[in-house]
Amino acid sequence: MKGLASFPMYERKELEVSHHELWSLIRLGMESRNLKAPHNLVTGDDGISIWTKEDLVLSQTCGLPFRTFLKGKVTYIGTPIYDLKNCPLGYYRSIFIVNRNNKSIELKDFSDKKFAFNGYDSQSGYAAPYNHFLSLNTWFSELILSGSHRNSALMVANGKADIACIDEISWELIKRFDKFSSSLVGIKKTYPTPALPFITVKYGKEVPYLFDILEAAIKNLSSKSSEILLLKGLKRIELEKYYEVPNPKL
Repeated sequence: MKGLASFPMYERKELEVSHHELWSLIRLGMESRNLKAPHNLVTGDDGISIWTKEDLVLSQTCGLPFRTFLKGKVTYIGTPIYDLKNCPLGYYRSIFIVNRNNKSIELKDFSDKKFAFNGYDSQSGYAAPYNHFLSLNTWFSELILSGSHRNSALMVANGKADIACIDEISWELIKRFDKFSSSLVGIKKTYPTPALPFITVKYGKEVPYLFDILEAAIKNLSSKSSEILLLKGLKRIELEKYYEVPNPKL
């Protein structure tokens, strides 16, 4: 078996071609170093379920599971550099989004409102807003589990929720591809934390090679795919920078 690979974090139909271009470049780079790699990516929910499989060649995970249940089970490769304004390289933030009709309301005044979030295991959708509201000494009165950032944004757009918190990359993709985003506006950004890391299980000893291969693949992406994926490069971040981010209480 040649192994398993996935890009589950920003998986949506509009990105399929660009993700496959990126994987093709990675796969060619791996083959040039005699490292076996699967031809196709694992998609859907299965793309997340393979994170701890011994045949995991490469995937991207979220910072919260990376520093909790994946710690000691996977090997860190590197961190993507996204095209984000006024954000440290290799870091990202979350954005609180509300209906345009509520854009003048102060963030702290949403504490008695309905908050939509993608999952309890999400750094950008749950941990980041939780830690942000700790500084305000308050929290939301009602939580609605949506299952995805897009669903959270949609719930705010159609009035089923009052506010949501999604990462900047997801927000940019929603603004580009989802018409309902015209009724939404971002009102506040959270503190930057390390972006979503690339990981491996199968090739832990070959990480230096994998880093070079992934870095070259990102560099050699077509300009269209780079723009669609918001990818600018790859870097190594000290693991302690991930581990020092506070975990939310459930």
